[in-house]
Amino acid sequence: MKQVCLRWQNRYDADVNMLLFAHWQATKNIRLSTLDIENLVEKVALWRAEILLPLRSARKGLADFRSAATGKEYAQVSQLNHMYQEILQQELEAEFVQQRMMAESPLKNSQISDGSILALTKHNLAAYLSVQGLPVQGTKQPLKELASILSNVS
Repeated sequence: MKQVCLRWQNRYDADVNMLLFAHWQATKNIRLSTLDIENLVEKVALWRAEILLPLRSARKGLADFRSAATGKEYAQVSQLNHMYQEILQQELEAEFVQQRMMAESPLKNSQISDGSILALTKHNLAAYLSVQGLPVQGTKQPLKELASILSNVS
């Protein structure tokens, strides 16, 4: 599941927390509305832009420095490894904060549905892609793959 979510993050610039949230809501029989998704995206946008994404960028930058430092002094490599782990921990904590923000947001326009978890996950993911302006048509197979993987984890 991790690999597929990260592929979506890299290929479609998808917010993995939103992918997981879409599935989580499906497990609660919630069919997300595009308006509720828009509100969630807006609610976490500043947090992502100012906190989460800069942490991710710093962590990835440190990974490059670590790669370049492999034959250098042990102390330098050790310090870079320590910094990388510290930033990774901060990034994960920022992800949890975003998840709480989303979980505590009211869903005023979404509906309870009796569809299968797989069908609801597909719908919720497609609605998220639509809100992000991503073409749902070109992502049918990856959408099916992600929905299926998420649904099998529940």
